[in-house]
Amino acid sequence: MAIRRIAYAYYDPDWIKGEHTLLALKRNTVEPLAYSLYMKGYLFCPSCYEHITRVPADPDKGITTNGVPAYYKHLKDDNAPFCSLRCGPIQYKKYSSQEDAKKAVEDEELIVISGFLESRPDNNPRIDSENESIPIDSHFERKNGKEVSLPISRHNGESFKVPSQVTSVQSLCVNFDHNYYREIYLVDEDSRAKRYRLCDSLKEINDIEKGSTEPSFYFGEFWKIQRFSGHSNVWLKIKQGAPFKDFRIRITNDTADGRGFFNEKNLGRLVIFYSKVNAVGMGYMTPQLGWGEVALLPAKYDEFLIKDYMLSHKIE
Repeated sequence: MAIRRIAYAYYDPDWIKGEHTLLALKRNTVEPLAYSLYMKGYLFCPSCYEHITRVPADPDKGITTNGVPAYYKHLKDDNAPFCSLRCGPIQYKKYSSQEDAKKAVEDEELIVISGFLESRPDNNPRIDSENESIPIDSHFERKNGKEVSLPISRHNGESFKVPSQVTSVQSLCVNFDHNYYREIYLVDEDSRAKRYRLCDSLKEINDIEKGSTEPSFYFGEFWKIQRFSGHSNVWLKIKQGAPFKDFRIRITNDTADGRGFFNEKNLGRLVIFYSKVNAVGMGYMTPQLGWGEVALLPAKYDEFLIKDYMLSHKIE
């Protein structure tokens, strides 16, 4: 089971909650081992934006007296607002009014998705990002979706109507560390809303124990690609000792090209995708995924994701 953990804090010596808007917050991310004493009192939770503190307080100590790696925690406050990153069962935020819920969507603190893009947009450019031959996110990666009803009211049984977007996993990978803690509601064709938070929901493919008919978010290391006349299979790396032999993601050749899978320089990169998982032979395979359901994570976030996943799942 995953452990509740704050992987990083926002550092901003000028921002005051209640006086300044969220948009004014400088979102300089600081991991526990990068903490310095001058940051004391200016660290904020990436989910609720309350003050947090580092344990141990001495920046020269990276491990507590109990042998636990340095970590962040909330200050004790009986009147503190709801926060999903406080210790305890995973919960999701509720809103007092439809206006508050819509504002959360507008501020991108709440992500509402009514579908993923099925094919590559005609106006999606191939822009180099960090010398990577994959498109970076832009407004071309998303479009307005339908208004949807979500059970996010503080009053039991009440729902609020909020705007949604048709977007892509690639869009979630841009500013990945910020989106990592945001609440995601994914509404299917039957108007059923499923809740996710990447910090809790992402599963490394080597930890899969059986196939799943319910789609979810997964990630794995890009190992190789096989190109056929009508589609391509992206093979992910299987660790020694895994209970299965292979894992393949099926996509169209156009998606493989547009997402950078035919570029050998991208071998070893992390792949994030949203899909069902089917047992096939001695391994697993996805159904054919659309343009918006698969992405290469920008390389600068690889260490962040791997480190947090290992620590939160107690992987040596």
